[in-house]
Amino acid sequence: MTVAYGIDVLPENDPYIAIAETAMHGMSEVTIPGAFLVEFIPLLKYIPAWMPGAGFKRKARMWRDYTTQVVEKPFAAVQQSLAKGEAMQPSFVSYCLESLESSAEDTYAQQRIIQDTAASLYEGDLTPRLSPLPPESIDRRFGHNKVQQKAQEEIDSILPPGHLPDFSDEQALPYLSAIVKEVLRAILHDETIYPNPDMFNPDRFMKDGKLNPEIRDPSVVFGFGRR
Repeated sequence: MTVAYGIDVLPENDPYIAIAETAMHGMSEVTIPGAFLVEFIPLLKYIPAWMPGAGFKRKARMWRDYTTQVVEKPFAAVQQSLAKGEAMQPSFVSYCLESLESSAEDTYAQQRIIQDTAASLYEGDLTPRLSPLPPESIDRRFGHNKVQQKAQEEIDSILPPGHLPDFSDEQALPYLSAIVKEVLRAILHDETIYPNPDMFNPDRFMKDGKLNPEIRDPSVVFGFGRR
């Protein structure tokens, strides 16, 4: 919260944390296979929300409202403080909003990008705090210092200081691309395709310093069905 919005979280009963907890609980529940009858009887999606058996609709509406609040509420608080000229801690949102050109035609679109990016920062910080897994377990699975160091070295060798990579740099950053692929691959555990599937290993996608085209792209995790 401090980095994204310049807002200090209360040690107990923080309203922002309470909203985020409810939203993330909903996200966790909907990913449980078979949690809702509508998964087996798709026609139920057409019944009104007030009818028996349509509890999933009422829950979805509630979780959607909380998810929207997670994105919009702290962002609006920063906007209001800036408009009133109130003193506040420097943050990602305050810096970006102050840097916007008021005459720009796409100001609204730029604000939405700032809002969504800040929410991603905020949610990324909250995930380990609200996760049911112990912190040391998360750190063992995702806290790969050598991987991070290797990626940082690759970025530093290609980009000038202070610059973030964009799509034009993709070909020059194969290891970073391998990390992205391995994050997606973590969902797939077919040992015949990805040996040692429980090990986080971006190098499985690399060969001779380049991406290995012979390794199956893990983008299949998104499926091929209708959206």
